[in-house]
Amino acid sequence: GGQIGIVLSSYFLMQIIASPRWGRYSDKVGRKPVLVACGVLSALSLLAYAFADTVPLILASRVLAGLAAANTVVAQAYLAD
Repeated sequence: GGQIGIVLSSYFLMQIIASPRWGRYSDKVGRKPVLVACGVLSALSLLAYAFADTVPLILASRVLAGLAAANTVVAQAYLAD
């Protein structure tokens, strides 16, 4: 039960941590490159999740997915621009 909780919460924890950083980075380099990078990270995380056969690999794929999903702030800023 504890491992499931850690794996599931890691996604949201990484999203909370990475969102402000992606926002600041998108202010410097532009919104589109950050959105594309997050899309690539998302694809890689799904690929890693598909081939993960241990809990640490599943955790790593969820962390990567959380980093990729943090682009919500960038997408909202892109719409506001």
